[in-house]
Amino acid sequence: MAMDKSTRNESTRNAWIRGMFVVWGTLLFAYLTLVTQCFTSGVSLRVWALINVSAMFLLGFIAGRLVQKPSGKKMVALGSLVAASILFAFLLFDTSYQIILHRVATPLPFAFEKTSSTGGLEINLDIPRYRVNDGGRNKPNSMIGGLVFGELVPPALVDDPEFRQQVVETRRVEYRIDEFGYRNELQSWESAAWLALGDSFVFGASIDSSATWVSRLGEAASPLYNMGESGTAPAGQWERLREQLQRSPAPQLKTIVWMVFGGNDLDSPAASEFSEDSSQVVADTFLVGPLRTIEAIRDKSVLSRVRNGTLRPLRYESAYWFNEQLLPAPLYRSASLGAKLFYAPYIYQACRDKKDILADASLREIERVFGEMQQEAGKLGWHTLIVFAPSAEHLLGSQFEGFPTLAENSFEQWISDAAARYGFAYLDLSHALNAGSETLLPYFRDDTHWNAWGHEIAFQEIKAKLTELDWIPIAPSDP
Repeated sequence: MAMDKSTRNESTRNAWIRGMFVVWGTLLFAYLTLVTQCFTSGVSLRVWALINVSAMFLLGFIAGRLVQKPSGKKMVALGSLVAASILFAFLLFDTSYQIILHRVATPLPFAFEKTSSTGGLEINLDIPRYRVNDGGRNKPNSMIGGLVFGELVPPALVDDPEFRQQVVETRRVEYRIDEFGYRNELQSWESAAWLALGDSFVFGASIDSSATWVSRLGEAASPLYNMGESGTAPAGQWERLREQLQRSPAPQLKTIVWMVFGGNDLDSPAASEFSEDSSQVVADTFLVGPLRTIEAIRDKSVLSRVRNGTLRPLRYESAYWFNEQLLPAPLYRSASLGAKLFYAPYIYQACRDKKDILADASLREIERVFGEMQQEAGKLGWHTLIVFAPSAEHLLGSQFEGFPTLAENSFEQWISDAAARYGFAYLDLSHALNAGSETLLPYFRDDTHWNAWGHEIAFQEIKAKLTELDWIPIAPSDP
């Protein structure tokens, strides 16, 4: 009887030690795969959870085998202690970094704050926010506008005369959103023969409608529908188009001008975030809280910041200062182009080497989307023009003093090759924008987007390409 009790106690201790090893080992594995995206790049929350469940069973098997050995029990106990210590160290480091960052430095990439003077794009509009919590879409049937400046302008320097003179470009912007949540004033979706698809460079962020390349092209190639949506990437844009066609067909649609942006389209949400199906699984349940915590750990951990290039030292380099005021985005100067604020994540993208670019999971998403687009275009008879829009960081950064060393634009080359593989026409705006910068900076100094000159260059190049292709003739009387 004593032997049986001793055996049961020993079995209980072994089970407890094995359980602790599995718990802490699995949690550490989950943390590391989450923040480094090792084995998990481009997967949904459910797949990530499945990977961790598999790891849990594997660790349980390993622990079960080890505790059978004379010294195995100590090894498993030590492994549990080490795993727990490493995990707590990482979480403590992440938390401390966030606290210190918010106390002594400006969070990056930027933060909006209310001021007594002219505010940023989401501050000084008649309706403070033009986006609603519906997948990030615009509010249908709305009109907002006001006097604004660029999204990279720090509120602390709003009233600095020197900063306003060198950097700030105040302009009046009006957004008219149609019944489907897209920026269109006169054209209806049902009658559209042309479609402009893309992100904020198609939407026309930070600039009035009349100056956007889409509106300018719409004067010559009508009816043209603007389906640009700020903050989206190719995979999301394609899904939006498919959804739109399902809820309201466009029988006249024949030509799609699809703009790919070199700044963040490589960092596609489908490849860097848990896909929407994951959020839908826990929608309106108490599990939403844990999901937000998981996403916060993924986005704000120090290891994650190192991986995506957004880790900033607490003592910023000289590019982050202006008259002893800390900037939320680096400011560089050029003898010919003047001063400009650049966006740190786009600088990181512009410095990535070819090997790193080609290994990015986002390319697989774009490949899939292009394949689906090719099939749909073949069935419905669409023409597709892929237009590559470079970021100011990649296109012009080398002309600014002290700017980081740029890599070749491997993303643009990959998009060009992919367009050829799927039979799409292709246009790279890099050369025209670079040539245009000899006359005037085509990007806002206080923003990541094109100004009126940049949109004019894009319009002229796209119009010329479409005329060359002769898909839908443009009136020769057009300038």
